[in-house]
Amino acid sequence: MKLTDEILNEIKASSSYIPQEMRLNTELSTFLKEELQSVNLKKMFTSLDIDVVNGYKYIRGERKLKRDQLIKILVYLEYDFDQVQSTLKQYGFPMLYSKNKNDAALIYCIYNRFTYADIKKYLQAHKLIGLQ
Repeated sequence: MKLTDEILNEIKASSSYIPQEMRLNTELSTFLKEELQSVNLKKMFTSLDIDVVNGYKYIRGERKLKRDQLIKILVYLEYDFDQVQSTLKQYGFPMLYSKNKNDAALIYCIYNRFTYADIKKYLQAHKLIGLQ
């Protein structure tokens, strides 16, 4: 009988093995391509303060998207709070947590359907760290 470590090593040595981080990044890239089909990407990246060149790399899966950038995109797509939370969870990002001041402000803004520009102003007005 094989030990768990031996089985795990065999799986990792397999040519078809893809680490979880890579799978999540690939799945996120596919999700973004589908969700952003009808969106003018350059306009979106500019309005969200995301570098255009890097933005395209995020969509193609060539660069790893950060949590704040994903939240910006989801706000741009007008996702509600539950959709934002489930998307963050699905792709391995920490969900918004109400005991964190910045996250609590984001929760408030998302619940009230603020645009990214409004969220940015709200966070600045309350001297909170903005979305990076």
